[in-house]
Amino acid sequence: MSNIFYVNNSFKNVTLNKHFHEEYTISLVYEGVHHFSNEKESYSITPQVIQTVNPFEFHSTANSSWSHLNIMPTVNLIEEIASSLLQKELSSKIYVDTYVKDEAATSLFYKMFSSFEKESQNKLFKENSVIEFLEYLLINHSSLKKQEIKQQSLNEKELLLGLDYINENISNKHLSLDEISLNVGYSKYHFLREFKKNFGVTPNEYIQIKRVSKARELLKKDFSLSSIAYESGFSDQSYMIKVFKKYTGYTPSKISSLK
Repeated sequence: MSNIFYVNNSFKNVTLNKHFHEEYTISLVYEGVHHFSNEKESYSITPQVIQTVNPFEFHSTANSSWSHLNIMPTVNLIEEIASSLLQKELSSKIYVDTYVKDEAATSLFYKMFSSFEKESQNKLFKENSVIEFLEYLLINHSSLKKQEIKQQSLNEKELLLGLDYINENISNKHLSLDEISLNVGYSKYHFLREFKKNFGVTPNEYIQIKRVSKARELLKKDFSLSSIAYESGFSDQSYMIKVFKKYTGYTPSKISSLK
């Protein structure tokens, strides 16, 4: 995503005076302790805890040594996702909880961050991971009121329209949520939620499964692995092999030798 920055960083004996950021700053500490204060409280952020600094919130650090994974989503991105959940324009700013100790949130954070650091991961997987994490955080750990979140559903015709579009463009390695959802006429956030709710997998997981199926068919025609990767819509041969093994339990060269 072009509207999110990220960094994996470590600090040793650092003290930072009061300051603020214009975007959200969401961190997952994985080592050490971050002694942190905002406008309301002081915290000791330990490993596996997610810490958020909301936009324009003054905060400081007191003599801390810690390592963390950090993302900086823009206000616009958070508000787009929140508006999609509420199905209306926002009437107030969104505040994310400062201190989040939640195994599900931590797992989604790691999944999202690992997608950033792997160049072979496609754009669709990265988008899916970001939206899944931020939606979970907003629903469970923010100022959004759960009772106001709308449960609007796509009808069968709209879901099949999205599914048909994916199937027709399965070989396009640049296929994105924006492109798919535009064809359906819903926001990508809403489409992702409804797709997973109805099919049990994300659009990206569905696409990976379909591409593996196509690769298996092409293996019968003695194409090179690089050609098969290209024709199946994978970004490169090594990524195809990884995904292929994930869904079949063996590599393409293994199945090729059994023909």
